[in-house]
Amino acid sequence: MKCPNCHREIPVGYHTCPYCKRTLNTYNQSNNPSISNQNRVKSRALNKGTKILILVISIFLLLTAIIAGAVALLLHTANNNHSVPAVSSENAITRTEWIAMLADQEGYTDCKNDKSYFDDINQSNDNFKKIQACAEWEILDKGGSFLPNDKATTEFAVITAVKSIGLQFISANDKPIRTDSEIIHFYKEKTGDRFDNQSYIDADYATKILNNTKQIKEGIKLKNSGSVEYKDNVKKIDTSSIKIQGNQATTLQPVKVGDILVIEPCDAYPSGKALKIKKVKGENIEFTTPGLDEFLGAYTFSGEASPVVTAVSSSDKDTTVKIETGNADTTPTVTPAAITPLALAGNEIPTSTSTSPFNYDIKLSKKVGNVKISGTISLKKLIMRVDEFNAVGITVKNCNAHLSYDLESKISVSGKTETKIPVRVDAKLFGVLGAAIKITVKIGIDGSVSVISSTTVTETMKYKQGALPIFRQTNTPPQTDLELKVKGYVNPEICIAGEVFNVDMFDFGGTIGVFNAEASTNKYGCLDIKAYVPLDLFINSQDSVLGKLKIKISWKIWDSKSSKIKKQWHIESGKIVAKCTTPKPTTTKPATTQAGKHPTVGNWRKAYTNFLKKYLAEADYPEACGFSLVYIDNDDAPELVIRDDNGHSAAAHVYTCINSKVVKLVGDLGGTYGMIGYIEKGELVSSDVCYHGVETRTIYRIDAGTCKKVVTLFNNAGDTPEGKTPTYEVNDKKVKQSEYTRAWKKYKDRKWVYSLDSDMILTLDNIESIAS
Repeated sequence: MKCPNCHREIPVGYHTCPYCKRTLNTYNQSNNPSISNQNRVKSRALNKGTKILILVISIFLLLTAIIAGAVALLLHTANNNHSVPAVSSENAITRTEWIAMLADQEGYTDCKNDKSYFDDINQSNDNFKKIQACAEWEILDKGGSFLPNDKATTEFAVITAVKSIGLQFISANDKPIRTDSEIIHFYKEKTGDRFDNQSYIDADYATKILNNTKQIKEGIKLKNSGSVEYKDNVKKIDTSSIKIQGNQATTLQPVKVGDILVIEPCDAYPSGKALKIKKVKGENIEFTTPGLDEFLGAYTFSGEASPVVTAVSSSDKDTTVKIETGNADTTPTVTPAAITPLALAGNEIPTSTSTSPFNYDIKLSKKVGNVKISGTISLKKLIMRVDEFNAVGITVKNCNAHLSYDLESKISVSGKTETKIPVRVDAKLFGVLGAAIKITVKIGIDGSVSVISSTTVTETMKYKQGALPIFRQTNTPPQTDLELKVKGYVNPEICIAGEVFNVDMFDFGGTIGVFNAEASTNKYGCLDIKAYVPLDLFINSQDSVLGKLKIKISWKIWDSKSSKIKKQWHIESGKIVAKCTTPKPTTTKPATTQAGKHPTVGNWRKAYTNFLKKYLAEADYPEACGFSLVYIDNDDAPELVIRDDNGHSAAAHVYTCINSKVVKLVGDLGGTYGMIGYIEKGELVSSDVCYHGVETRTIYRIDAGTCKKVVTLFNNAGDTPEGKTPTYEVNDKKVKQSEYTRAWKKYKDRKWVYSLDSDMILTLDNIESIAS
């Protein structure tokens, strides 16, 4: 007999199906008069004969059913641990509510385009901007109906959550996924979840999907890789075919004015070098450094690396800052030199190196009346994770990067005061990718006290064309010693924000470095911005200074060749003003001694101003140049130092003023980043050149309008293999290390300062600032 419900064969004697538990409507034979007693007797006889067999079979089938049921129950329980719980329509969240949760977690909260991408969404929807942003970031497909009030299905939530990670990022670093079914399979594979694609989700399960997605992204190991393409007018050249000195070179390779030569990374130029031919005379050429937009085509990078801090400064003229470095714990990273656009050179970068990130200790001191403030800000474990970065020349197409670091401050205050100490830290990764960190230590202390605090910071920046940049910061609260018990004590306020030219943003994304904007911070703490960039890429960001001022500008791509200055602002204390109102500090002239020894200076302000204006007019790339005024000799006037570029090979040129005329003291001090060391009023100048452990240091004496070389010191100790003897030279003569040490000791412990400390960008405003 078969069960009418599950159609399985039922053993004789059962009134309930042992499989589906259906009660059977069995026929009552006693009510059927057509069955004779004889047949009933025969049936009973047969039952007796098979009784034992039927009993055994029944027991076997019953045990089988019980075991099968138990297994099914276990499987059901196991699956329920990784499956979507049954959610009723009443408890389910809508598609709009899900997108709002996703956008809030990932930062997709503002849109670039106010015109709706969907037929059924308009600005009256409270989540209009979030839906628009998700469409701009390709998390939602543009066009058609969004169906905002429909219930969110598991399929919709999982697909959009995984897309927020980035399909290109996943495909490059884990496994290729493209279609919706591949996305669903990828998510199930990573999480172990089992679900009906069309089942609904509630707020709790939506949170679980968001958490799962975050864990998936964090679990993907980046493959450090990169590639670069050059433009058609670029010619590769190796160091054996060219000899470079300053901004001149000799080469046998045929070249013409306007050509760009590229030396790919090598021992002599670990980050590579690009030269734009300015003049050609036989084998001799004169060159300038081209902008990235002139020689770079498309280039990409992904991976983790440790940015190098290139400068530290304070806009507070009463604050002194300096930086010290030390190796951090070993972390697999890529050397910054290995990921310059030149160094990428179309090759995959090694997945890790032995390079360790640096710990940076920023020493600061300030005096407020009789109160002395001193201490250290420590920047540790500075790591940039780049999930995706690709650009063409100086135009960024996509960027998803995270900057993380630990920050500690140890501040000692000798008395009662309240003040702020602003510090800016510039870090560079490669190309147009880097960051500037602004740290403000706020002191609000009643009484003498030492303060120790720490915080861990993560800065996130996402950018793609057609969408607004996303800037987010998370940090743990500072841990403060509660034993202080100081009345009115206020935690040192660590205010951190990315900056571009002192605008609160990162130096990557839509703002494309010095090739797109010229900005200078003068010595008085205010900021000039002259820009020819698509400024809406950062002005519209609500996290930026200009964004907070609600400045808007239409979308337009400009570059340094096709555009004159389009916009100009002067910013003081975060506000745009018509002209500079900041009082200029008075300059105390050093006392004149031995007056008869020095020639007449004359009007050095006018002389330097006119000289710099002429230099500005003739410079090919003035935005890469700079100048500073330094007191080297013992007269009334400062010397003028001009920096002719902003790279390692840049040269410094030193001038003085005699009878209101500019006189060159020494120049073409190349390989110095365009700076000199000097002893203030000590009449000594130092040119320091260092490449891969090979050091050449030349000391000059400046006196009475003349310059004489005192000594040249050379050593290659840093480049000499272990077990080999380094070479030491004094005035081009090989000497023993002891003799070299004696010669250097005469100058080593002097109070050397550097022209870069007072360096200003070569702009007309900065030039005119020295005229009065």
